[in-house]
Amino acid sequence: MVVLRPKLVGTSIAKAVKEELDGDSLLQEALARGIVNMSAVARTLKPAVEARVGGDVSEVAIVTSIKRVKGAYRRRALDYLRVLAKSSVEVRTDLAIISIQSGAETVSKVKEVAIKNYASFVQISSSPAAHTLVFDTGLFGYVKARLGDEGILEAKTDMAAMIIHSPEEISKTPGCIAAIYSKLARTGINVVDTVSNYVDTIIVVKMADIVKAFTAVTELINEARRSGVDR
Repeated sequence: MVVLRPKLVGTSIAKAVKEELDGDSLLQEALARGIVNMSAVARTLKPAVEARVGGDVSEVAIVTSIKRVKGAYRRRALDYLRVLAKSSVEVRTDLAIISIQSGAETVSKVKEVAIKNYASFVQISSSPAAHTLVFDTGLFGYVKARLGDEGILEAKTDMAAMIIHSPEEISKTPGCIAAIYSKLARTGINVVDTVSNYVDTIIVVKMADIVKAFTAVTELINEARRSGVDR
């Protein structure tokens, strides 16, 4: 008897599984840490994998493919854990944040207030749409007045910031920043603003959340150190 099997089109099962996992950092982390049931993962991935290959795929085949690729996620996790293990956290409280529309006149105003009050600024970031300034709350009235109300998109006080200092390897190691953001998200912390500047990662949160955020990131760093990857 000849058994007819659906013809798979588009891509291989192994490639389809890897592509699905590559797009899910939480699953990658769970596989790297060995804290997830692979059969459950296979059931979750099954519809998407079948759509990619164009036919029926068994859970056993998906589990086999997961086993083949999970080592790569483990190695990747070890890489970013080494970086996190060598990182430290500094906290700045009593901050304010102002975002203002970009423009030639705005640039000169931002430059003026930043130069005159350099030590009081935590970060200044720019995009085609806006400039965002994070600085000591004591300067809030002055900065807001110098910038003018026109074009201000957001102005808040009661902010705080974590400045995470890391080794140079962070600039070329995938997963470091994602691990920090993932930890904060799982802890229920909303990131108000953030920027990565060479070896420093600056994360702005509400003042009410800073203790919880600091504890979460410190736990992440300590977990990395306890793993022994920095030895």
